[in-house]
Amino acid sequence: MTLRDYLRVLREQWIVVVLAVVLGLAGAAAAFLLRPAQYTASLTMYVSAQLGDNTNAAFQGAQLSQDRVTSYVELLTSPRVTGAVARRLNLAETPDQLAKHITASSKLNSVLIDVAATDSSPQRAAQLVNAIGETFPALVDELEKPTTPGGRPVVTVRVVQPAAAPTTPSSTGLPVTLALGLLAGLAIGVGGALARNSLDTSVKSPEQLRNAAQAPNLGSIAYDAGVPKRPLTVHEDSQSARSEAFRQLRTNLQFVDVDNPCKVIVVTSSMPGEGKTTTLCNLAIALASAGSRVIVVEADLRRPKVADLLDVE
Repeated sequence: MTLRDYLRVLREQWIVVVLAVVLGLAGAAAAFLLRPAQYTASLTMYVSAQLGDNTNAAFQGAQLSQDRVTSYVELLTSPRVTGAVARRLNLAETPDQLAKHITASSKLNSVLIDVAATDSSPQRAAQLVNAIGETFPALVDELEKPTTPGGRPVVTVRVVQPAAAPTTPSSTGLPVTLALGLLAGLAIGVGGALARNSLDTSVKSPEQLRNAAQAPNLGSIAYDAGVPKRPLTVHEDSQSARSEAFRQLRTNLQFVDVDNPCKVIVVTSSMPGEGKTTTLCNLAIALASAGSRVIVVEADLRRPKVADLLDVE
């Protein structure tokens, strides 16, 4: 399909696209109103290792700190940490449920760990992340405690700055939510329009008819709501668009094969009530007005109407 074909499909199926966009916007608005706002509080922890005072020891300590950061990021959301936080704050959630509110991350080759807690209450989000900041350094001291009596942990974790209760939601705002709903509705609408067009086998344009029949279009008779009252072109202005359309059809039929002009023309259709009789009579009138001698044969034995239209017995 070309770009023009896609535009034609969207023009024909515009109701589907508009309906999908409206539903997408309505769904996005409902999701925003029904979903409580989420707040995120965060803090940063610094990982350091002290192996000595010389330059080589400092370099090894920095490497050790970076190596520990990866493990600490995973450990921050483990049941060992979340369980300690739940007990510290007297929370009813299980460690696994609490871990869904907590995220930990660190940049590559960094000794800083960013910890964030998300909750519908800004105060509770700050309490959760600060409880981690108080619990996790103690856990690291316990894990890194040397086996020799009186030794100090090689690696320590410190909180750079405690988290404060956030004042603005971190969840998606209404404009962004509506924009996402608009894009989703537009995508679904366009997809639905293309799918509906692919399943639609009806002919809606002369180009579709030509492609389906593998034959040229000899003429197009526009729809006229007044045809049932005035079926014949002799009942209207000779310069009307419908009269001209039948004259054009007559001319095209005469030039289909100039060397062997056709003498017999059959007018038929796939379903009753599609205008076979009206087309036949008006084509006969157009041929007769050009000086041709025309015989009209009524071949519809079930619902003959030629005699009624031409007012003959």
